[in-house]
Amino acid sequence: MAMAPRFALVTFHGTVVHFDRVTQTLRHAPVGMCDANVFLTRDGAAAGLVVDDGSESRTLNDYRPDACGIAETGGSAVLDTVAVGPDTIALHANGRYMCAEASGAIAMSRNKPKDWESFLPIPKQDMRRLIFVLTNRWLPSHGGAPTDPATYRCGEPYSVLFDGVCVPLRTLATGDEPQARALFLCHDDWKIRHYVLYRPLAYLVAYGREDIFQSAELAIRSLFDHGQWDGDVLLITDAAHRDFPARLPEPMRERTIVALLPAHDVLDYTLARYKIADLPEAAPYQPLLYIDTDIVCDAPLHALTRAAVVSSALHACPELPIGHPDDFYGVSLLQADGVAFDPAAPGFSSGTLAFRDAESQRALFAAIVATAYRVAAFADRRDVFEYCDQPIFNYVAYKAGAVEGRLLERFVRICINGQSALTEPVGKGLVHFAGGVGNASPKLTHMTRYLELLNTRR
Repeated sequence: MAMAPRFALVTFHGTVVHFDRVTQTLRHAPVGMCDANVFLTRDGAAAGLVVDDGSESRTLNDYRPDACGIAETGGSAVLDTVAVGPDTIALHANGRYMCAEASGAIAMSRNKPKDWESFLPIPKQDMRRLIFVLTNRWLPSHGGAPTDPATYRCGEPYSVLFDGVCVPLRTLATGDEPQARALFLCHDDWKIRHYVLYRPLAYLVAYGREDIFQSAELAIRSLFDHGQWDGDVLLITDAAHRDFPARLPEPMRERTIVALLPAHDVLDYTLARYKIADLPEAAPYQPLLYIDTDIVCDAPLHALTRAAVVSSALHACPELPIGHPDDFYGVSLLQADGVAFDPAAPGFSSGTLAFRDAESQRALFAAIVATAYRVAAFADRRDVFEYCDQPIFNYVAYKAGAVEGRLLERFVRICINGQSALTEPVGKGLVHFAGGVGNASPKLTHMTRYLELLNTRR
């Protein structure tokens, strides 16, 4: 038998009804500031309220004039529903109507259904979307700073003040995706505002020796210490390093998560960055910034992430000419494929990537991974290229016309091993101490010295 539809209840104040486990009573609070765990079930005019504890549901049956809750014995679990508006209802039992009191209590305390006694039912699946919207930041596409959930305010009737606009909660709850990526809001009769989800994620890949994980730790610390990183960080690694965040101080530790991905050799390691769309840990985020473990952040990255989140492009940093004789950028693949190309055109480093969301790059990244494994199988060796994934990345991206270099060119400085040590902060945002896959020890030295320089200039 199909389960009866369940509805969360939004009050006239713009709050949601919930069951407070401390007081063991019904209360109402702003969306996102409480566990939206109370749902209405209906059978015609008869209704009931249940508390969803995840694995089980408990029926509320204590409807008193001063509070509503669960009685061990006795009490009536049945409520009568009364339509009070096109979309709103009142709940009636024992001769009284349920009221969302100004104190935050929910009680059967009124004898007439007016504003405070009216509730807007929202389907459970739509409530998940509403919670997601009101617990995240959103960047206005027309310019400006991201919104802050701490500034959202309940509004009447059944509304929220969102970035200075009074928006009906039903509007924010309605949509095809539980985790929305963009919002259109109407205000002042006909004017439109467009917002995109702003929940940045920086991610890195680390496998192998301890010095690689030491480099990853320095890279992550620099994001928070010097980059004013206002998102989370994800490390893709193996099961042996699932406790990596314990290396970091609070609050960095709270904002660093680990995704476990099997990898067996250097080719697998370097291709892991392109498997981001297959990791559920990355799904809620937008935009994404990939950085190699040999990168130090030396300036705020807000301008970078805000530009990436409103762009449909894949951004990489231009490096040397694509026709470089050392085949950094897959020129041998282009030639073997009969592709005409300008050898003076820039090749791109695969050490930094910025893009709007993982799903938008799924097809391109899957093609890079598949091509890399097919090239390895054709050559009957896993180390076809000294620079591992980078030639494949450039070959596939060139065929797709998928990469844009102007954004990251503004924010990335590439320093090759053997160049003179930096004596002044670059201040672009990201300094990449490049010089060979897995060659971590000299990079670690450069990173440590550069961070010491940055710390002395703070």
